[in-house]
Amino acid sequence: MILSTLIFGLSTALALASDPELLAFTPQGIYLGTCNSTSAVESWLGIRYAQPPVTELRFRAPQPLTRTFAGVQNASTFGNACLQAPRAGLGAPIAEDCLFLNIWRPQNTPRDARLPVLVWFHGGRYTTGAGSDPAFNPSRILQRSTEINKPIIFVTIYAGVMHTVQVRLWALSHSNSRMNTFGFLATSLLPVEDLNAGLQDQAEALRFLRANIAAFGGGPSKVTLWGQVDVLRSLRLHFSKAGAGGVLAHIVHPQPGSALFRAALANSETGPFKYSPPPETYDAVDKPFRRLLDLTQCPFGPKALTYLRGLPSANASRTLLTPDPSVGQVWQPTISPSGSFAFERASVRIREVKFLKIPSLAGTVVSTSFASPIRGHNLTGQAEDTAFTHFIRSALVDATLLTPETISTIHHLYPANDTTLGGRFNTGDSLFDRAAAWYTDTMFPGPRRMLWEQAAERGQRVWGFYYQELSGNDRTRGISHSSELPMFFGPVPSSTQLPFANQLLDSYITFVTHLNPGPAWPMYTKNKANVLQLIQGNVALIPDDFDQVKTDFLNSEGVLRQFQK
Repeated sequence: MILSTLIFGLSTALALASDPELLAFTPQGIYLGTCNSTSAVESWLGIRYAQPPVTELRFRAPQPLTRTFAGVQNASTFGNACLQAPRAGLGAPIAEDCLFLNIWRPQNTPRDARLPVLVWFHGGRYTTGAGSDPAFNPSRILQRSTEINKPIIFVTIYAGVMHTVQVRLWALSHSNSRMNTFGFLATSLLPVEDLNAGLQDQAEALRFLRANIAAFGGGPSKVTLWGQVDVLRSLRLHFSKAGAGGVLAHIVHPQPGSALFRAALANSETGPFKYSPPPETYDAVDKPFRRLLDLTQCPFGPKALTYLRGLPSANASRTLLTPDPSVGQVWQPTISPSGSFAFERASVRIREVKFLKIPSLAGTVVSTSFASPIRGHNLTGQAEDTAFTHFIRSALVDATLLTPETISTIHHLYPANDTTLGGRFNTGDSLFDRAAAWYTDTMFPGPRRMLWEQAAERGQRVWGFYYQELSGNDRTRGISHSSELPMFFGPVPSSTQLPFANQLLDSYITFVTHLNPGPAWPMYTKNKANVLQLIQGNVALIPDDFDQVKTDFLNSEGVLRQFQK
């Protein structure tokens, strides 16, 4: 007892002597951060924000922290990454105990600074990414915020949590919320309050920040969410959305209690969900939950969840993460009755104006990336039409709701050999161009317009963009999703793009600080529905009417119901 007391006192004294400004005094305990003198950035890494989601807490909603810790906790290393396939450069151990977040701020920030806080939901198809990924080191963002005298605090909470798509990979995390089966198990056997655990992880992290961010110099009432979509190139057909979807999920499905954030940024805003079938859909013989039970040799019934919770993650994680990934779609966020995180379809809540009325900035990154796996098939006539129909249907967990009339209208709107599809990124590969144009409209401009039009109708402050900066990509492949991120995080691809990159980053920092991106970026309004075209040397306001007929059809109530949006 005496020895432990001496060790505690010594560790505290050493921490205080080393750099008292790097001590964050929170209700949980004292965290000791580190300072990178080269980048002039201070950081606290691997901060636990919820109880470990293991054993009996597997597949359950996150549980708040209930214990404090003694002494000083070293916050110099990243916490565990959630269960995933190993990959080079992850920079963190892998474990089921993975609910951690990371905080960065400019050097010498006073404890009472109450700086604006930017919370980053990393893209990654809801399956990949890590808080330790050096690609998302916020040093450039924080340095620039200091240069323009608008310092901010940066926090990472991984958003790649919802579902695996038609891929042969596992999942990664970005400081960190659960993903795949661990974050989005869906079945009628699971209590509704535990559905969409990955999204609930994000909400719990935001509650933790509200209670603790002041200890790090941040303003609890000054939190802005920022999410980004990423794309996965696969041998299969379709892909998913991550960070931007997570941000929109919290706007469209706000959780009870005090406001967790005051504004939102979304690169390639989504709807927020790709599709959202009810949990009982997954119980069918050919659907993910039943396939998972078959793989683990567990019968369907009330004891199934107890059995799955008893599987050791060390040797069962692959099965739990991706039950038979060769069979297409695995998990999606799910809609269930009252008591669930999301108890109404997003389009219904948007139509009935049940979303948060907060300042928001979002837009679309032009891309054909999502259709890359079907490029070069060289099909024509009926064979091409059949492949296009398969592309559409295979995106869904349950395609039985799609009517022949809807498929026929989509074919009419996206006809074969239409040289206008994809605009300047039209390739002449008819199937590829049709698939890319349809997928882009149904996932990005369509959902963003659905929300923006309702928001603008009511005078909500919103801003939109249309990102078309090529950044050296093959022009016929469009703009790869996430190719805009080096403009923010660096390194900027070329010196000639640096003024453009700084202009874009400055607008985002200004939005985080003042809740608008500045006078050079006019607001999207009912009478002036304009978005900012983002191309180096050609930043200009353009009408938000491109592909309007197509998105109007895709946003019609009947189509949204069939696609479970």
